[in-house]
Amino acid sequence: MYNEKEYKKWNKKYKKFQRANKQSITKMVLDFNRKKSANIAKRVKKKDTGVIDERLLHSYRWNDRIFKTKKIVPEGKNHGLIMLVDCSGSMQEWNKFEGAIKQALILVDFCRKVGIKYKVMGFGNGKCSTYDTEIKYKNCGSKRHLEMKYLPLLREWFSHEQTLKQHDFMATYMFFKTKKFRAGFNADGPNSGTPLIDSVLLMRQIALRFKEEENIDILNTITLTDGASNGASIRGVDGMVTKLSSYDPLTKSIYRTADVDDLKNILQFYKKVVGGNIIGFNITNRGYYGFETTKDTIDILENWNGYDHHYTFSFTSIYEDVAKSIKKDKEIPKSVDDLKSNFNKKGIAKNNEKLLLSKFIDIIS
Repeated sequence: MYNEKEYKKWNKKYKKFQRANKQSITKMVLDFNRKKSANIAKRVKKKDTGVIDERLLHSYRWNDRIFKTKKIVPEGKNHGLIMLVDCSGSMQEWNKFEGAIKQALILVDFCRKVGIKYKVMGFGNGKCSTYDTEIKYKNCGSKRHLEMKYLPLLREWFSHEQTLKQHDFMATYMFFKTKKFRAGFNADGPNSGTPLIDSVLLMRQIALRFKEEENIDILNTITLTDGASNGASIRGVDGMVTKLSSYDPLTKSIYRTADVDDLKNILQFYKKVVGGNIIGFNITNRGYYGFETTKDTIDILENWNGYDHHYTFSFTSIYEDVAKSIKKDKEIPKSVDDLKSNFNKKGIAKNNEKLLLSKFIDIIS
C-alpha cells in the first residue's frame, strides 16, 4: 500500500468483510465444538478401580459390579492446517484471487477461534522463469542427487504465530492485493505460473518442522488452485528424471515415486512423509468440467489423484449469487413469498461463500 490513507481505505473494506462473516463463523465454531464434545463422549470408557464401593456392598450377592469405576477420556488428536493458494495469472479472472483470499480469511478466523495451528502461503514462480537453464538448487554433493531448474516462491501470509495487529495488517494488505495485482510485492498477487508439483515437494520440510514444533498429530494440507500444475523442474544428473528414490533425513526413510512429473505421485510422496489429510479445491469458470450454466455444482471426489478429498466448483456462480443477494436486500419484497424466497437464496449464497470452511469442518469433526 502506498500510504496511510490507502491503508485505512482497505482496512475499512476488510473490517466490513469481517463483520459480515462474524456471526456465521461464531455459529460454525459452536457447531464444531458441539461435534467435538459429542465425539469425545462416544470415546469415554469406564474402568473398575479395584476399590469396593461401600454404597453397593449390600448387593454383592446378586450384583458383581460392586467396585468403584473411573471414566477414561482419551485425548483428542491435535489438528493443524497448512494451505497453499495459487498465485498464477489466471487467478485474476472472475475475481478468483479475491474469492480465494476471502475463503482463506474465513478459514483463518475459524482456526484462531478454535485454537487450530495454521499457515497460509501463496505459491508461484515469482520472477524466476521456468525455462532457466541455471540450476537453482541441489540437495547434496553426491553423484545421485536432485537438481531444480528454479525454486518456486512460497510466501507465508498468515500464521497462528501472528499477533492480532500483525494479522489485521496482513489481511488488509491481501485485500489490497485482490485488486492491485502488481502493487507492493509482485509475487503476493496472481502474476505467475502454477508450480504446484515443485511447491508440494519443497513444502515437505516446512510441514514436518511445523508438525514437530507445534506437536501436531494430524496436519491437514489444502491446495486452492484454478488449474493443472506446471511440469516439474526436477532434474537428474543426466537430465529430467521419471523415477525418484529419495532418502528423507527428517524421517530417516526412503520414499519412491513412479513419475516425478506427476502431481498424483508427488502428493502420495508428500502424504507418506507428512501424513494427514490432503484436500484440494479446484476453482473453475462456469461451463467448465461439466458445470451447467444455470445451476451451481460442486463436484466431490474422494481419494482422487493423490488427494483424500477433492472439490471442483465455480467461483463465478458463488459470487454472482452473493451479488444478487446483496442487490435483493435493497429491494422491497412484493409479497411474503418473495421475502421467503429472497431469505432462502441469501442463506445459500452466504453458505457458498464459506464453502472451504464448511468442508474443512466436516473433515476434522
